Amino acid sequence: MKKTLLLFAAIFTFALAGAQTFDVDVLSYNITSDTTVEVTGQVAGSSLTDYTITVPSTVENAGTTYTITAVAAVAFMLNDDVDIINLPNTIITIGNAAFREATYLHTVNMQEGITTIGTKVFRGSTKLATVVIPNSVTSWGTENFSYCSGLTDLTLGTGITSVNNRIFYQCSLSTLVLSGSIVALDEFSFKQAKVTAMLINSSVPPVIHAGWEGIPAAMTVSVPVGSLAAYQAADIWSEMTLMEDASLEDQSTLSTANIELDLNFSVYPNPTANIVTIKSKQLENADVTVHDLTGKTLLSKSISGTSSEINISSLTSGIYLFKVKVGNSEFVKRIVKQ
Repeated sequence: MKKTLLLFAAIFTFALAGAQTFDVDVLSYNITSDTTVEVTGQVAGSSLTDYTITVPSTVENAGTTYTITAVAAVAFMLNDDVDIINLPNTIITIGNAAFREATYLHTVNMQEGITTIGTKVFRGSTKLATVVIPNSVTSWGTENFSYCSGLTDLTLGTGITSVNNRIFYQCSLSTLVLSGSIVALDEFSFKQAKVTAMLINSSVPPVIHAGWEGIPAAMTVSVPVGSLAAYQAADIWSEMTLMEDASLEDQSTLSTANIELDLNFSVYPNPTANIVTIKSKQLENADVTVHDLTGKTLLSKSISGTSSEINISSLTSGIYLFKVKVGNSEFVKRIVKQ
């Protein structure tokens, strides 16, 4: 009798688990409520178009339409198939290690609406190149970009208030753009990081932990016009090379990030020695202008198709602003010329 009950329990548990999960197209889902699901990963053996996964905002199963509100923990960990992941604006949470050590993943397009990003989400994804954290994100964990040896461009949204511990551990990122909402750098935030340049959209210096493991003497920091004296008087910041940047005062991280995501743009590599490639689903009648940090226009080009190259080999080493305009929309990317 006891064995029979155990067998029945096992069968019931298996059936219940089966009722909570389902597959549609190339993605697997787990039901989290009567109306919501989380995406749990790619269906084993499924084939991707252009190595891209676009997570829909809703999915139907057994006559019920569910809203997709989360990327589950470890959903795409160790995935060796996907290059690009596009997330919908219904996603609220990205779980721990969701994209950890995804072998070929180089782009994750996140939209406004996400509020929580877990811990070690992108850790060890060595092909990851460009990341824009939406302004809606107010909570994020530690070690999210540790061991990301290919990361060249990261923009933190205005909802993030601190740079967390070991966020850039053994990460290749050399230039970091901080929004005006950042108020603190944690003690181990730059532990074994390779960041050597920061561009800060704040006239008030963020508080750096007294035991900070960054290397101030190796850091070049650009700040808004009129705020140089404040940084020169602040602890640890005063030990860095400081300069004013005319473009930082009116720079809008919110509008720039949204437009870039809406138009599905990718601008790389960054840093670069000669060529900058611009890819998008919509390059028709796009205008690109390259400016120095004083706002002077150095290059301009009209581009079309899905990919175009800008040659900046004639420019000296430094930081340049690439303004991309399509119709009435535009965004600005900072590119480091080596």
